[in-house]
Formats: sequence, C-alpha cells, structure tokens
Amino acid sequence: MITQKDIDDTYFQHFDLKTKKPKSHTADKWDVIKKYFDVKGKTFADFGCDKGWYCWKASGLGALEAHGCDRPCPSLKIAQELWRGTQGVWFYDKLELGSTYDLVLCLSVYHYLYMDNPNHQEIVKDLASHIIETLIIEFPTENDSVVKRIKLKGYSKDKIVHELQRYFTKIEFIGHPKYSKDREFWKCTK
Repeated sequence: MITQKDIDDTYFQHFDLKTKKPKSHTADKWDVIKKYFDVKGKTFADFGCDKGWYCWKASGLGALEAHGCDRPCPSLKIAQELWRGTQGVWFYDKLELGSTYDLVLCLSVYHYLYMDNPNHQEIVKDLASHIIETLIIEFPTENDSVVKRIKLKGYSKDKIVHELQRYFTKIEFIGHPKYSKDREFWKCTK
C-alpha cells in the first residue's frame, strides 16, 4: 500500500518544491533533451516512465495525451498517485506501448529490454512501430558500469545504432547526461 508519506518523500527527493523541476538524474536528462521536447498538440509516451515526471511535463507543455508505462513497481504506483488528476496523463503497469505516438521517450530502459530479449532488431522494430514522428532514446554503452555488471552478451552500441538507422530516416547523437559519459542520447526521426 502506497501511503501519502511515500508520495511526499518521493516528490521531495526528486522534485524541487518551488520550481517543480526535477533533481538528480532526471534533471541531467532533461538538460539534454528539453530542446527536442516538442509536444504541443501531439501525443506523447514515456516508455519506462518511473515516477512520471516527463508525462506531467508533456501535459503542461500542451501534449494532447501523455502515456507512461513501466513494469509494475512502487515508482509507478507513486506516479499514479503523484500526478492523479493531471489532464491527459495516464500510466500503465506493463512495459509495453499500446498505440502510436508522435513523440516517445525511452530513457535508461533499452538494456533492460535487451535482458528480456537479447535481439537488437526485434527491440528497435517494436519501438519504431509505435512512433509516428520522433524517438528520443538513451542507452548505456558497453563501458557503462550497469552493462558490465550484468554482463549482457552481444550488447553493442554499434548494433543499436545500426538498427535505429534501419527504422528511422534520420538519427542524431544529441549528448550525454552529466552523470555518465557511458550513456548516450539519440534523436531518431521517421
């Protein structure tokens, strides 16, 4: 059972009360992607939404709808409570997209998808099938400490980029988060 204290603790830990800006890794990621976050009048999905900040942000920036999905976990339940009543924002407790969207975020999720299905082609093909315009994806390189620790056989940044090139007309490297040069952000356009 998620309590109000859980929600408050999460909010205060991850978001600045006065500005509603994120703290920690979310803030670092936002610094990299904000200039590509064109959602006004569009549909938006955050694949691996964690606590749902990007859905809330998309709603505030004029998205028609903002869908967040993640594996069933305490963070998702907190997101559902934290942003309840935010117009056009929905959260799903499955790590799957159910429709097509103009803009999709896939931040710090790819390596988990690869753990479940070690096939770059299938993962990227499935992601691309839900995207009308743009995917903003962040993934760890082979040198990232998480990838090294979980020993993902066959995991390769070059293979990911190759598959992205198959399904998108333009892909562009857009930066690293401040906290790790071993993570990369890419903007992929249909």
